[in-house]
Order: sequence, then C-alpha cells, then structure tokens
Amino acid sequence: MTFELDPELKAAIASDQHETIVVHNVAMLQSEAFRRTFMTESFGGNAGSAVIDEVEVACVAVNGFANPDTGEIRAFEMPESADGESGNAAGRFVLKVAVIMGTTDFTTYNRIVELDASELPALAEVRLSRTITAYNELEASGPRGRVAVQP
Repeated sequence: MTFELDPELKAAIASDQHETIVVHNVAMLQSEAFRRTFMTESFGGNAGSAVIDEVEVACVAVNGFANPDTGEIRAFEMPESADGESGNAAGRFVLKVAVIMGTTDFTTYNRIVELDASELPALAEVRLSRTITAYNELEASGPRGRVAVQP
C-alpha cells in the first residue's frame, strides 16, 4: 500500500520553517525545563519500561504542549494562567522516555521511545516525530551517549 502525503503537508515539511521548528524543539528537549519535568516523574510508573538491545529499561512519561498549528514545543508542564489555574491543554502530547545508565560510570542517556500526538494535526505530529529522531541521534552521539546503545 502506498501512502501519499497531502501536497500542502509535503510543502510545509520541505520549508525552512520546518527545520527551524525542529531545531527549536531539540533545544527544548535539551533544556533545563525538560530535565526538571523529567526528573519529577516517577520511573517505571504508568510509563512502564522499554526493551532496548534486549535489556529492560525504566521509562518516564513526560507531558508536553506544542503549538497545534506548527508543532513548536511551548512547554513541558500544564501552562498556568495568571490566576494560577491550569491553562488550555491544546497541543498536548506525551513522550515516553527510556533512561539508560552507563555501564562504566553513572552517566545517563535518554532515548525517547514513544510519542503520543494523536490529538495534534498531521503537520505538528510530523514535526514532533522529526524532533525526536534528531534528539535521539544527538543523545546517542554525545558524551553521554557513548556509554549507551545506539538508536
């Protein structure tokens, strides 16, 4: 079966804005805000685990919020309004992140193993998927990734 992309979606993916958003999103995944949110989640809880190179690895689920029209990541926690109430959850997505410990030291390496962006339009989902691929490649090739499995 052949799947043909909508011409508008295909043009949007090929645009310079697409790569700019992916670069922004990768920076968000490398940010202190992502790490802070990531570290407050419980390992193995509702996110369960993933098998990577025949090894079971604990995972965490991280909620994110992206612009539904563009897929640009805005935050990793529920946005709050000025009065402290929870904000609009439009653009919500969930990342399942595997946490891999180094075998010779205590460095960690993260691999995003699942994306649930089912509530987002196709373009936003495509950009988030591309972001995850780029992030996983960087994590695997960086100093922390050398002690971990390759994607």
